[in-house]
Amino acid sequence: MLKKMIIVCVMLLMVSSGYCSNQWRQGLGQDTVLGTISPSDLDTITFEDIVDPLERMFATYREGCEVVFNTTDAFKVKPGSIMVSNLAGSIRLMLANTSEVDVTWADIDTGAEANDTYFIYVGTSTATDATFSVKISVDNATPTNMTYFKRIGWLRNDSNLDITAASNDTTGGVNSWAQVEGTDDITNASTWAEMTFDTLDNDNNRLYFVSSGVRPTFLKYEGSVTGSSGGGRIQLRIKVDGTVERTLAIAAADNGVSVGGSSYEVSWSEIYSVGEHYVTMEYQTTAGEARQLGTTYKRTLSVRED
Repeated sequence: MLKKMIIVCVMLLMVSSGYCSNQWRQGLGQDTVLGTISPSDLDTITFEDIVDPLERMFATYREGCEVVFNTTDAFKVKPGSIMVSNLAGSIRLMLANTSEVDVTWADIDTGAEANDTYFIYVGTSTATDATFSVKISVDNATPTNMTYFKRIGWLRNDSNLDITAASNDTTGGVNSWAQVEGTDDITNASTWAEMTFDTLDNDNNRLYFVSSGVRPTFLKYEGSVTGSSGGGRIQLRIKVDGTVERTLAIAAADNGVSVGGSSYEVSWSEIYSVGEHYVTMEYQTTAGEARQLGTTYKRTLSVRED
């Protein structure tokens, strides 16, 4: 009996490697792979103390790969490097392109181009590839015909099948930003009316954007407005998904000034729910006419998520 107890005590006192969690350098700053370890432990230690922690660290990695609006029929994805994975997240690939990619509707994953919001993915279907291709998909989570992928952005296609905005998901230090301009002359009276913008005429004057659901979205209108001589108070308001977010009232004393004499800004910031939203700009006057001469002083409407 005493002999058995001695054997048990010796076994407990023996130094052995324990792997209770997969953490870089065991989370204690120790050397990761010691020269004294048993060769049979190499695979386990390498995975638990090197590969698995680094995989967690770089699972969302993205450097560059910026979506840039190009034309009403195409956009570009800039050079960069990115980590992509299969749907289960069990296989990860490190991909990089050294030159920009021109993307057209020939790169849609399935179906035909339509009036809708689409999402932009980079990736590949071959596990040995080192570079990425680009797919456009109406699905906001999983593209068709691409095995290893990451979503990097979105675009809006209007009823005339023109791209009105193309921007980024806010990952890897890349910001989401879109802006439209109004360069025509507009006039309105006592009822609220939507401002028009050059590229939104086939999309109900709506500037669409996609929110991450975790970061603030900053909305801004800027333009020079004036009223008719002897007119009333001009009012501007910014709306998201049909709900008024902020109204700016311009005193009647400001009316009648020379065009371009007064430039006004209406802005708003909020964390919106994850997914698609749209912003519109409206204006009115309590008497006379409110005017914005875009041919001389263009108006802008922008949306940004940092």
